[in-house]
Amino acid sequence: MDCMGMTGQNDFSPGLSGQDGKMKGLIDKISLYAQGVLEEKRFRHSVRVAEYAASLSEVYSVDKEAAYLAGISHDICKNSKDRLLLSLAKRDGDPILDIEKKKPSLLHGRAGAVLLKEDFGVEDQEVLEAVKNHTFGIPGASDLTLLIYVSDKIEPGRGYNAGSLREIAGNVPLRVLALETAKECLRILELQKKSVSPGTLDMIKWLETHD
Repeated sequence: MDCMGMTGQNDFSPGLSGQDGKMKGLIDKISLYAQGVLEEKRFRHSVRVAEYAASLSEVYSVDKEAAYLAGISHDICKNSKDRLLLSLAKRDGDPILDIEKKKPSLLHGRAGAVLLKEDFGVEDQEVLEAVKNHTFGIPGASDLTLLIYVSDKIEPGRGYNAGSLREIAGNVPLRVLALETAKECLRILELQKKSVSPGTLDMIKWLETHD
């Protein structure tokens, strides 16, 4: 994968002009943590998601700092053990789905949101929801959640049909982009004969029927 370079060892949020000191400190703290616990390939993906989401945020009227924070945080629990994922996810109050029980790694978004709130003091509910739901999506998603869902799937290091989706990114409404991204993910999962989350199907239905 091509990786977007870092501008400095301790500056993980280049290009966020006007960023307040508290937010910059939080982003740098979480970025350093992510760099320490994730495989290098996964961390670079997280940086690309953060930068890609931030680059699209102005087009889609989403807070740029929130987009970067959610992007850099979204896979923070990706390399965690199954037991920890289950333990953290149970604390968000939602039931563990059958698909998640069979493959606990799918809980990394839910676990990550709990970790962000409990260990890093993140209180922004939109950021927490975006991290929590970036894997499957969710009906009624906020624009930030849709942006992180899309950015995770089509950031510049992604293959499959991501290139054609990136071509329309910023040129179509965010809901249209999210719908096309979700449909492409569904197509790939069906080709691979993998289980599809009810959340993804429900989000597709919601995006098709709501303006």
